[in-house]
Formats: sequence, structure tokens, C-alpha cells
Amino acid sequence: MALKTGDQYLTSIESLKLTSNILGEKTNDLSEHGMVGPSRKAVAFTFDAAHHPETNEMFCVESSCFLRQGISPVRRPSPSPGT
Repeated sequence: MALKTGDQYLTSIESLKLTSNILGEKTNDLSEHGMVGPSRKAVAFTFDAAHHPETNEMFCVESSCFLRQGISPVRRPSPSPGT
């Protein structure tokens, strides 16, 4: 399964039809709630950044299960001292 895009993430969250109580107020539309909307957009931005060529290396995961399957993890250069 490929990593979702930001729009796919937002659509998947909306399809759950979640209900929540926020500060004692019941809400059925979390996408429009002022305390939830910005967080959803930030997570969607993260999903999009994982697909973007300039930032996708920041979202690489190294796992021992890859090594057992003979898949080499992506190695990034270590930051230079002072950066």
C-alpha cells in the first residue's frame, strides 16, 4: 500500500464520519472545527511533503525487517558540525 497524499488523507478522515466532544460541545464535522482543522491540514501537509522530491528523504524509515528481506535502507549523509 502506497503512502497517501494529503488529499487522500483528508478524504479518508472525512469518510470516518467521526463525532467528537470538544470543550463540552458535540461536533459532527471535525473538518470545520477551529481547533481540529489546522491540525488536519498540518498532517495533510506532512503526507504531501513525503511525496515531494525536495523533502521525501526526510520521511525515510530504516527498519531491521528490510534488512532481513535484503532491502538496503536509504542512508543520508550526517549533518555537518555546526549545522
